[in-house]
Amino acid sequence: MDRAAQIVAANVRHHRARAQLSLADLARLSGVAKATLSSLEAGVGNPTIQTLWSIANALGAGFSDLLVEPADEAEVHVVRGTVGVVTPEDGAEAIELYSRWPARGITESYAIVLGEGTRYEAGPHAMGTVEHLIVVEGAAFAGPAGKLVRLERFDYARFPADRPHVYESIDGPARCLLIVSYAPHQA
Repeated sequence: MDRAAQIVAANVRHHRARAQLSLADLARLSGVAKATLSSLEAGVGNPTIQTLWSIANALGAGFSDLLVEPADEAEVHVVRGTVGVVTPEDGAEAIELYSRWPARGITESYAIVLGEGTRYEAGPHAMGTVEHLIVVEGAAFAGPAGKLVRLERFDYARFPADRPHVYESIDGPARCLLIVSYAPHQA
């Protein structure tokens, strides 16, 4: 069973139990066949985006609630660009959810270009700041100083930025998308 199917299965089971719905109830509310729901909860099946939206709506959950792995205690959260969570649909070659986070104070986005051999050491931002990095081209090391992870094209990492952190190109230049999310008290 692949990891994405396991995540969807666990989340559908969790939200259905929380809503105190039987499979038949969820099938009626979502318009998704009971057999399809049973397969999803068993970790087999390949749901379309529309199917997941219908299930999420019927459960009173967000779409991404069915796709995200439960938060873990890892300081750096990495999603490899080769891991698809949702099947292609309606002309989209791939749609992947990297992460979601609750509404926070200020969110900024940046394009970062790291030249070949570049190492950028950033000082700590205010308490509670989190950075989200997606490598668009090339490869880079990134994360809190002393806990760097290697990221290839389309890999994603989330890490605390309220401590020193580093971005370093690997084997040539790297282009990245950086999203900085500041805690509400900094807004």
